[in-house]
Amino acid sequence: MQQRPDSMRQRSPLRKPWHIDYLVMRELVGDMIASSSYARGRLLDVGSGNQPYERWLSSVTEYVGVDINHRTSRPAVAGIAYALPFAANSFDTVLSTQTLEHVEAPHLAVAEMARVLRPGGYLILTAPQTWRLHEKPYDFYRYTRFGLQHLLEHSGLHVVRIKAQGGVWTTIGQTINNAIHRQLGPHLPIYAIYLIYLANNIVFSQLDRLWIDTDETLNYLVIGSKT
Repeated sequence: MQQRPDSMRQRSPLRKPWHIDYLVMRELVGDMIASSSYARGRLLDVGSGNQPYERWLSSVTEYVGVDINHRTSRPAVAGIAYALPFAANSFDTVLSTQTLEHVEAPHLAVAEMARVLRPGGYLILTAPQTWRLHEKPYDFYRYTRFGLQHLLEHSGLHVVRIKAQGGVWTTIGQTINNAIHRQLGPHLPIYAIYLIYLANNIVFSQLDRLWIDTDETLNYLVIGSKT
């Protein structure tokens, strides 16, 4: 099975305020913790990496990870999202974070997540609307709230919740951080880069609280249920 590049998803999700990814990961981690009540019983993590959210899912009795990067992460099973090697109705919860943009056939992947989910279970999924190219060339899609809703409903899932993760100012701040990392990172001392990130993260996180506009967002959390 072909290996993909290592991703942020395979490392710890916690970020300090002077980190490049603080703005996006603050929203992502906060929403994952807030949504942990939907995760219970036997859970499948699709695109699991090193299972960074497992620690917050206290009601999960069995955690099963599946990932194509079986040499650079620690999934229980090596596999691809649009052909999951599990029986139908075999998991109480399916989790997939920051993976769907790297799947060549996202409609098949969501259909597979719905297939392995038991009736009454929940799918917890996150995917980006705005992000620079990464894990090239395996970076295929970006999603609006309506695209994610369509994918879930087309697979027979009921959308319980869709939440934007950050607004326009978080998006601008994160984009600036990404550009600084790309253009200035190799040329400035690390402490100078950290100071720039820290200033950006403080300013743009505060602006996002004062001027709320989530039509321009970095990411979405969507929760679907299977009846």
